[in-house]
Amino acid sequence: MHSCIRCKERWFDMKRNGLKVCSRCISRDGKRGPNEPYFFSAANNLDFGEVPGNLPDLTMVEEMLIARVHVHVKVLQVRGAQYKYRGHVVHFLRNVGRLFEELPVLPEELDIVLLRPPDMEEGPRFQQHFARDFRVRRSCLLTWLHYLQRHHPGYRDIVVRQDRLQRLPLDGSVAASIASQLADIPDGEVPQGPVEEAVEEDPSDADASAIPNLQVTDTELNALQSRLLDGAPDPEHMADLEYMLPSAQAQHPIPLPSIRRTPIDEFNRSQPLLTLAFPTLYPDGKADFVEPRERVATKK
Repeated sequence: MHSCIRCKERWFDMKRNGLKVCSRCISRDGKRGPNEPYFFSAANNLDFGEVPGNLPDLTMVEEMLIARVHVHVKVLQVRGAQYKYRGHVVHFLRNVGRLFEELPVLPEELDIVLLRPPDMEEGPRFQQHFARDFRVRRSCLLTWLHYLQRHHPGYRDIVVRQDRLQRLPLDGSVAASIASQLADIPDGEVPQGPVEEAVEEDPSDADASAIPNLQVTDTELNALQSRLLDGAPDPEHMADLEYMLPSAQAQHPIPLPSIRRTPIDEFNRSQPLLTLAFPTLYPDGKADFVEPRERVATKK
């Protein structure tokens, strides 16, 4: 596997020059001015930093359990249900942003809904289909939370709740704790026959939709900016933040929240939410899309 010394991308058979710079970086920096930084560099606020080798890879649900901000509702459909939109992802904005002060989040508090056929909740097919994505390892979460507290500006003031950690499995699936909804199955689509236990289902077989939750109110944004940029909360705005208490959301509601019909490209550029929503991509809280930089990054 090759790597680029400039953008840090790693892939097989990358096209690089003699200095081990990939062709994409060469193209981006070809018209760089004499005093301009390289595009993918710390000087341009586009160096994500290296993920330390001692940090374990997390599953989909494990990262959601340690994310301070949840930016989407995830809908998973068990294979064999009625509607088929494989690989289709839909993005919408919501008006309410949630900032978690106490971590980890509990599985029943996640914005995930499973659409499943009747009589499959306890069956081997249901368990195998989501075994990989819904695996949770308590020690891995704790390792990441301790690292984020020390290195990520947005995690310095979080509270790691031991009682919440104790409610998570040492190493097991939390699929049974996720909100689920029965989906009708027409005749001929009901799964038949035994399921081989040795065969691991491919997570890509699940139908998924993501509804981003990137829009927070002005008062929530002020409080969030106060914490991230100034290092201390603004007392005038702290009461406006929505805190997720341990007793909150005892039962996860099935209906999806109201959707604001605003293109995702129009969300407020001043919200540094990506580093809080995807901590494994931004382990040190650097290179968020909205950070000021001399050479502007676009979504293209």
